[in-house]
Amino acid sequence: NSKQRVAFAKQLKPFLKKIKHSEREIIMSHICLQWNDVKLPKLMMNWDQVRELRDAGHYIGSHTVTHAMLGTMDNSEELRHELSESASRINKELGYFPRSISYPVGSYNEETIQLAKETGYVCGLAVHQDEYAPDKENLFAIKRIELYNEPWWKTKLRISNKLEAIKKVVRYR
Repeated sequence: NSKQRVAFAKQLKPFLKKIKHSEREIIMSHICLQWNDVKLPKLMMNWDQVRELRDAGHYIGSHTVTHAMLGTMDNSEELRHELSESASRINKELGYFPRSISYPVGSYNEETIQLAKETGYVCGLAVHQDEYAPDKENLFAIKRIELYNEPWWKTKLRISNKLEAIKKVVRYR
């Protein structure tokens, strides 16, 4: 039933974040076959909506083709494709090559950084929930805060960096 599916998904998500991309793809294909009544979203926004954001003054950077966790990919050509195809598509649709890559789920490694540089990106946005230090910041591991559809008080704690401190206290009890 739907309650069991949600409970299963809550347990599955952290597990999927810890395994290699190729293994995750196999598991997800099996799940899609079993639960064929659920359609995974292909695009969160269409290109007209993205152009509207650009025209309103927002900068649109790259976030890969398939939202793959780049740091778990062991196929260099597949990783290179995620980085280059996303940039090419933005260039085609918006008229400029994106300067930044925001790593999905903050997942990256040294190979990701190297290939991002080779692709032509100028910086990479990671997920690190600690203080921003511009003098020590690696341009391919710039800190960002992930925001979710959650209660306002939790978002406020996340933005102020207090949520991570609370999590640390709770973990060590």
